[in-house]
Amino acid sequence: MVTAVVLLTLLNHVMLQQTRQYLGEISNQCRATIEKQIEGDLLTIQGVSAFFDDTLDEQSIIERLETKTTAIPSFA
Repeated sequence: MVTAVVLLTLLNHVMLQQTRQYLGEISNQCRATIEKQIEGDLLTIQGVSAFFDDTLDEQSIIERLETKTTAIPSFA
């Protein structure tokens, strides 16, 4: 009986360690995914800001968007 308790305790300990390791790996993967998404978002923002230059005129921005949108076949 004592042997069974010891074995179950060891098994529980090993399973707990494996679970912690697995959760740590998942956490790292999620962090890396979010970091890559943020990097991509920043590149998109940089591209959009370069496209608009310093133009703050609403009508000019609308015209540019309409021109670019109609140039894309799936949006036309």
